[in-house]
Amino acid sequence: RGPAAAEGRQERESWLFFVGSSLFLFFFFLLFMALVIFSLNANGLRTEYKRNAILDIRADILCLQETRWDDNLLNMSRKQWKGQIYVSEGTPRARGVAICFNSAKITGINLVHRDLEGRLLVVDCVYEGRELRIINLYAPNGEKERRVFLAGLNVWCNPNCMIVGDFNVILTRSDLSRNNTFKGDSTRRTLRDLMENYQLVDIWRVLHPWKRVFSRRQLVANTLKQSRIDFVLVQSGNVKLIKSVEYINNTWSDHAGIRL
Repeated sequence: RGPAAAEGRQERESWLFFVGSSLFLFFFFLLFMALVIFSLNANGLRTEYKRNAILDIRADILCLQETRWDDNLLNMSRKQWKGQIYVSEGTPRARGVAICFNSAKITGINLVHRDLEGRLLVVDCVYEGRELRIINLYAPNGEKERRVFLAGLNVWCNPNCMIVGDFNVILTRSDLSRNNTFKGDSTRRTLRDLMENYQLVDIWRVLHPWKRVFSRRQLVANTLKQSRIDFVLVQSGNVKLIKSVEYINNTWSDHAGIRL
């Protein structure tokens, strides 16, 4: 009985090890195959330290705002990323947006539009046969300029679009720290109209309806002020395809990154 029991125990342990290993490989395969999109206002991406840290982020589509690249820094970044990078250049002191693609996963990449101000970039691509339009933006700080800018996005939206970036507008009171004032802002209505017209939703808020998390930190008169102004807007019909969305704090910027 002793040897038989030991043999049975060994068989069960072998079976459990096999099942555990298979599940690990299965979930590792899913993780490897999943599309990862990361967006970040870099608050300047000019030093070697920041470029190394940010361009090493594991993402298939990396959307950056406030790059402040010149031609030399853009060429250096392209060599480091090794995939394809599309840009709308600002100046070495302000603006600049970029989208970096992992060419091993993303195909059919086509530049649709880039503005001349370093604020807007529209690129079409294909992932596993699904067409996707990435709209990466850095909205103006001024309310009037921002309203015109956001209203102009209608031209570039389509049923496959995803809008990411720094919108510079607070959508709800929950997106503001309690020591901040929820001020009137006409661009809030402009953005909501755009979302309604194209069935776009703030995916983080959909998945976290009651949570309070912020994407920008400011020190004003020695007081920390926080807000959530960095969004990923997706088609409402695609919500079921998205497994997780989270904000990632860092030491490189006053903005948190958002990973989808």
